[in-house]
This record gives sequence, C-alpha cells and structure tokens, in this order.
Amino acid sequence: MRATTKIERLGAALLAVLLFGAFDPPPPYDVAALPKAWAVRQKMIDACQAKAANFKTTTEQMECLLAAHQAYAVTEKLKDMAPYRDYAAAVRHLAAEADAGKLSQYDLPGRLRVLRTDYENKVQKLWDAYYRHQTESNPGPPFDRTARAGAAASRDKAVAACGAWADAKSFPAKVTCTLAAEKRFVDAIHFQNMAQFYGYASFLMVDEVEAEDGKRTPAQVAVLHQSLWQDFQKTLDQDYGDWAKSRASQPPSK
Repeated sequence: MRATTKIERLGAALLAVLLFGAFDPPPPYDVAALPKAWAVRQKMIDACQAKAANFKTTTEQMECLLAAHQAYAVTEKLKDMAPYRDYAAAVRHLAAEADAGKLSQYDLPGRLRVLRTDYENKVQKLWDAYYRHQTESNPGPPFDRTARAGAAASRDKAVAACGAWADAKSFPAKVTCTLAAEKRFVDAIHFQNMAQFYGYASFLMVDEVEAEDGKRTPAQVAVLHQSLWQDFQKTLDQDYGDWAKSRASQPPSK
C-alpha cells in the first residue's frame, strides 16, 4: 500500500473543512449592523411623520414608510429579502384598498400592525434557527460569570468618562463612546448571544435619533439609558439561569 502524499493529505483536509462548513449555516443578517439599521430607519420614519400632512394618498404615505423599512433590511444585510418583499406587497395592497375606499382609515393601522408583526416574526425565526444551531454546537454558558464583576466596574468607569447627556449635538459622540465601553464589557465576559447586546444598542441609537429630532430631552435619554442597561443585565441573569437549569436537568454523563 503506497503512502499518501502531503498534497493528498492536504486535499483530504480541505475537503473535510468544506463538507463540515457546508452544514454550518451563515447568519441571516449582520447582527453588528442592527444599531445602525435601527437608527437609519428611525430617522427616515421621523422624516415621514414630519411631512405627513403633505401626503395626498395613503399609498404615498406607505411608500415613504416602506422605504424606511427597506433601508433597515439593506443596512442589516438581510440575506433573504423575500419576507420584506412579501411584506411590502401586502402593505401596498392595503394602501390601494384604503385609497379606493374599500378599507377605512380606522381599520388600516391594525391591519398594518398585523403585517409588520408577521414580517418581524419571519425574520426572527431565521435568527432563532441560526442561533439554536450555534448553541447546539457550543453548549457552554452564555457568558463567563466570574469575569462579570470586574468587567462591570471597568464599564461603569469608562461610561462615566464619556461625559453626561448634555445636549443633542453631543449625543452621537456620547453614544459611540458609551457603546464602545459596553462592547468591551460583553467581550470581557465572553458573551455568546450578541444579538441581545446589539438589540440593546439599537434602542439606545433610536433614543439618540429621537433626541436629535427633538422628541426626547437629554434628561430623558439619561434615564432611558440606565433603564435599558439594567434590563440588559436582567437578561444576562435570565440567560445564565436558563442555562444552569437546562444543565441541571440533563442526565449525568457516564
């Protein structure tokens, strides 16, 4: 029997990587892009609301809002745009019915909410399936609990150094500084479900946009930031508790 050459062994190794990699699905969107996507969408929605009185038809209004939602999908780099296309087609159908007098303005908001919820649920299911696959292949804890106290102290010090929520003009720099400090926190504790962190960051970005558009005061944003961070900490506790329970319920390994 002849010995395999280095080239053959390398080829076999490469084939194994390709085969196993084929079963590792890519994420349905870029989770790190969520905060920017939320900010882009909110800015466009605020612009639609500002010129609402100028829309002559429901279709014009819906097209403005759809552009905002499409910008969100593009910014988050949603790989499968079919859910958005289905959502947009359904919204346009409702708008046409409203313009034709077949759907009242009283019933329209509720119908739109149903469509929006259905669209968001479809995208969420894509992420849930991806994340479930990731956790099954990496069944460890959601984060390093022993590193949390030190990381939290460093985060608090860094956020304080970012300065106060003084005025809307300083908000972009303040948010950038704050989120950088909080990203270092989740990195330090080796947090696994980064969708939760970027979800938190997205809400903070929306608050920044609304402050810039005059919808929130600096004091309100300061309170909201504290509330959002506390909620995120509760999520960490819940995740760890759920993981510990699932681990305790598993039969002991032989």
